[in-house]
Amino acid sequence: MALNLLTNLTGVTPPYEYYPVADAEAVTRGEALTLADGALTMASGATMPEFITVCDAVGDGIAKVPVLRITEYMELEAPMGAVDADPAPVELGSKLTLHTGGASLSYDTTGGVFTVSRVTNTGASGTAVAGDLVAGYFRR
Repeated sequence: MALNLLTNLTGVTPPYEYYPVADAEAVTRGEALTLADGALTMASGATMPEFITVCDAVGDGIAKVPVLRITEYMELEAPMGAVDADPAPVELGSKLTLHTGGASLSYDTTGGVFTVSRVTNTGASGTAVAGDLVAGYFRR
């Protein structure tokens, strides 16, 4: 599972942009990416992503892959990543970070970049568990 575009508040379908992926880096569809040294690379933690890849690819630094540029008007859906300890409930308005791998969210709210707008599939405790879907926005 990965980041998926749910809605775009502008009502406009975002265009694809094309950039090379960093040498020998593998990216998967729905992974959050940044542009560094002229090539796409995975975003994780408190790094604000700029793009979402729309296909799987292994970078060679030359061939370009299609991506969507993330805007503040895009509501995205992402799964919660694995957790080591008992997480606190994920509440509306929480600001979460990206989990390692760039395709899911972490329970860490320190320096969060993803503002939660809704949570689905929560258990009886109200806590989202690994794999549960969370919707929200990357707000700069």
